[in-house]
Amino acid sequence: MLLIPVYVFIVAINAGMLLWLVRLPVEQREASLFGVRVSPGTYNVQGRRLWHRYRFRLVAAFIIIEAARLAVTVGLALSSGLTIAAFAGPALASLLLLLTAAFVLHSVFYRQTIAFEEADQLTRTASSMKVRCLGDYTSTALEIACVVLTVAPIAALAGYYQVMPDKVIVHRSLTSVFGIPALIVCAQGWFWLTKFGFIQGQMALPVTRPEEFLRLKEEALRIGLGLLDWFRVLFAVPMVYVAVMYIGWTPDRFRAWAVASTVFGLSWGTIVLVVINRAMNRVAAINQRLKAEFGYIQLSRRADSGHWLAGRLLYHDPENPALFVETPVGPGYTLNLANRWSYIYVSYLSGLLLLCLVTVFIR
Repeated sequence: MLLIPVYVFIVAINAGMLLWLVRLPVEQREASLFGVRVSPGTYNVQGRRLWHRYRFRLVAAFIIIEAARLAVTVGLALSSGLTIAAFAGPALASLLLLLTAAFVLHSVFYRQTIAFEEADQLTRTASSMKVRCLGDYTSTALEIACVVLTVAPIAALAGYYQVMPDKVIVHRSLTSVFGIPALIVCAQGWFWLTKFGFIQGQMALPVTRPEEFLRLKEEALRIGLGLLDWFRVLFAVPMVYVAVMYIGWTPDRFRAWAVASTVFGLSWGTIVLVVINRAMNRVAAINQRLKAEFGYIQLSRRADSGHWLAGRLLYHDPENPALFVETPVGPGYTLNLANRWSYIYVSYLSGLLLLCLVTVFIR
């Protein structure tokens, strides 16, 4: 029964990621089709055809990856039993494969789209002088909630660990009991680090009506940061359920826990998808206002044009001191890989993936 919410958790994460990846190349319409500025006529004809092909291939890749993940999970379950490790390992691999497939497809369709690129309009730009502080984009109540939802289940499991039977839902070991809590703690750190990076991000403004442009961009930024906060809470909530199940599970309550797990898993997955879709729709509405009022959604400095890599998904400029820069592909930011602090982010993410592997294969 624990595996039911785990499975729904994985499907919801991958489905939400697919939804985001499908919409990303056309989030700014003709202003940035696969990172390329094209004419409205090109976008509505050739551009839509390219996007439909990209979408079809990405969804097909998602179905193949999910089918392979299910097959591997079943194989592991038959050989080693229904454990969280049997779900977590293939889940991590499927998410990485989906991201890789999207990255490759984006690069392929970027090369096809570049033939339709139009010259950028000669819009003078200025840099925002606004100084953002982390305290302005968070709340004490949110931070307390995230800490409580993360620490309380770990404390409860630690207190119960010594009297936990050798075999409850999973075989008792430090890795099997505390592996998922450790992952959630690291995930909380990653979300916080990413939020801090976004707040410090660089943004180009037009020299005409910069205040109005900045206000709308700040509104979109707040929505994105709010989505990260939602993720922090949503990733902590399953840990509470898992801790309660580990402590309260007994064989005679098997059916009750099975029903509760099903309800919890489906409810959690639905909330995740609703939150992601709502945030994306709100950002899309702001982008439409920017497009209607200014004729563009975001501006790029001409000095940045030669520093974009991999279909304008990555950025490398030793002369730019900014750690995060606004990417022309979808609403968001990307790391300046020439900034030495970017290695902290990359190292943290690599450590998180390593911890996932340790949790899966060391029991």
